[in-house]
Amino acid sequence: MSLATASRLYELSASGAALRRQRTNLVNSIWHGSTSTGKTDVAINALSTLPIQIKPKAELYEEIRANNPEKSGWALKLSQTTAYGKAVFRFYKEGVRNVWNNKREMNQLMKSEFKIPNQVDNKGQSVHLRVPSFPKLVFELTQALYMNKIENEQIRLATKGDVVKNDKVDVVYDEQLFNISRAQFQLINRTSKDFIKLPAFAVIFMIFMEMTPVLCFAFPEITPSTCVLPSILPRLWDSKSGAKVRQLRTNEGKVEDWALETAYNIPYETLVPLTGQLGLRSKYLPSAIYPESYLRNKLHRHYNYLVVDNYYLSGLNGNGNVWDLNDEELVQASLERCLIPDVAAFVKIPSEARNAELKKLRLKLLRAIIDMANFNVGYLTVGHLLGEVESS
Repeated sequence: MSLATASRLYELSASGAALRRQRTNLVNSIWHGSTSTGKTDVAINALSTLPIQIKPKAELYEEIRANNPEKSGWALKLSQTTAYGKAVFRFYKEGVRNVWNNKREMNQLMKSEFKIPNQVDNKGQSVHLRVPSFPKLVFELTQALYMNKIENEQIRLATKGDVVKNDKVDVVYDEQLFNISRAQFQLINRTSKDFIKLPAFAVIFMIFMEMTPVLCFAFPEITPSTCVLPSILPRLWDSKSGAKVRQLRTNEGKVEDWALETAYNIPYETLVPLTGQLGLRSKYLPSAIYPESYLRNKLHRHYNYLVVDNYYLSGLNGNGNVWDLNDEELVQASLERCLIPDVAAFVKIPSEARNAELKKLRLKLLRAIIDMANFNVGYLTVGHLLGEVESS
């Protein structure tokens, strides 16, 4: 797709010129590059909410075979199975421990950091109210961003006739609006869901031990985010629903109209597979069982979440931007924006080709963050029509 076809959708050329021509502070911030000097523990990555590293089963089996040349047959198979069982046990043990520790940190943050300022209590006094839940936190942050964007737009219109300096850029959002980092924001997001799953998952883990991966594959929704093996990702993110969305959206001439659709005017036939693709409804229940209003509200809340997360990933709040995401966070952010059409194929990418694919994915995410400042949740349905992103 060319810029002439969709003038408000940005296409990354090999030189990045299309992006650099957009004179906004959001583009300047996101195009600035990494500020972390190679570190992965910057405040944009919620490391304790991610699974620990585990070697693929095939790679571990090959390593055991190479280290034990004298073994063969059943003896080798036993050594390989034992080593993999120990690796999986440690993987799940650390995952469960991290959820528990994250819960304690979340409680402390919700008690001390996440407050709604300047509220009036029953006595007419100004107080700071504790934010009761993650959806309420997202709502408050979204409102702050919306009001800030409106204010900056009014300032831009009021000064439209002024002399424009060459180094002047339009301000989309002010910098450092929030006193919490993306890592803290994501810790609340993921832990609030993980802790609900923890009791049942812990019981399954203690009873079935080495069979836990099989049960998680069969019922992926029981798995906390800290315990998700790469092989389970295709079960959590429904690529078949994504394919249905792409079948409904094939006309490039309608890309901008589709991208502007909100959760409340997107056609129902698109709403259903999109909510399935994003995991906003259970795949075990027929879609007809969900009231339409429920699905639209879920999609709207997901869009609000993306608005806040995009602000963090732009770098405007400080503490790093999209270039600082580690690989696991990059994949998660891309899945939440429907940027990976075939999840099963993605997780099977050979290790030697993985870095190149992750580089392309990072550029697609960069483009999506900039685009979504001008569009709505309908943008999640048109990514396949925007063309491939080329790296510089």
